[in-house]
Amino acid sequence: MRQFTRRTALILAAVGSGTLIASGGTALVLTSDLGLVRRTLEHHLGPFSIDDEQLGDFIGDVTGARNWLFPGTKLGKVYELALASGGREAGLGMLSQEDREHVLTFERLLLGEFFVKTNFALRNHQAETVVYMGSSACQNPFAIF
Repeated sequence: MRQFTRRTALILAAVGSGTLIASGGTALVLTSDLGLVRRTLEHHLGPFSIDDEQLGDFIGDVTGARNWLFPGTKLGKVYELALASGGREAGLGMLSQEDREHVLTFERLLLGEFFVKTNFALRNHQAETVVYMGSSACQNPFAIF
């Protein structure tokens, strides 16, 4: 089993940087949970539009009771770089079993919460802006309150 080492991080960084330069990218900001969440969601769901403030509220709600959800600083940045460069699968293959499970759990919980707490699945057209509906959103049409 391959362990995540400094050499692996440097290789991923070099590949990601080369990809960005080749594609005309000017900068990559890997400083916040907002960027990691946006890249993860767009990787799995395709491009969509949501206000940064609403996405920030969503992140605050999701991590409120589960601050362990987000990958650590190093793992999060390397994972975001792998997403940006299109090398997610290769990046996951280089991680230890524990880190891989953490990233996959992060993705599953994030996607599940996103579908439940936003109107993503209720939009009529892909161009519609996604709206965060709050922490107690209930989309059950048969619910009795």
